Amino acid sequence: MASLKKETEGFAEKEKACQMKVHKLTQSHEVENEGLKASLAQLARDNKWLIEHGFQQVVTYLIHSSEFNRALGDVYSKLLIHGRHQGYIVGYDAGAAGTPKDKSPLFHPGAFEVFKDTVVKMERLTYPYVGEVSE
Repeated sequence: MASLKKETEGFAEKEKACQMKVHKLTQSHEVENEGLKASLAQLARDNKWLIEHGFQQVVTYLIHSSEFNRALGDVYSKLLIHGRHQGYIVGYDAGAAGTPKDKSPLFHPGAFEVFKDTVVKMERLTYPYVGEVSE
């Protein structure tokens, strides 16, 4: 009987030790869980920043890259050649008909200033839809 009592006390001590271990592990888990929640929140903020600011920076680098501008310049120069050709034909026909140049639909003396203003607007362009993607 004494050995049974000793064995029961031994089990009780082991049970108490196991309960203490479980309690400590639970506390440790709660602390770790809070840390993971904080990390997840930081990751969400970083992801939002990357989408809103990082992608915009990538787009800005792209539109200022020599490769993009070379291709855009090639398209633009071909468009100008086509536009001059069309303007030449219309102007020639208008001149042959005796139409003064200021009466031509192609006469726009302020066109270059409008063009420069448009280039400035393009260079300062922002992309609000990038922020919408992050939500």
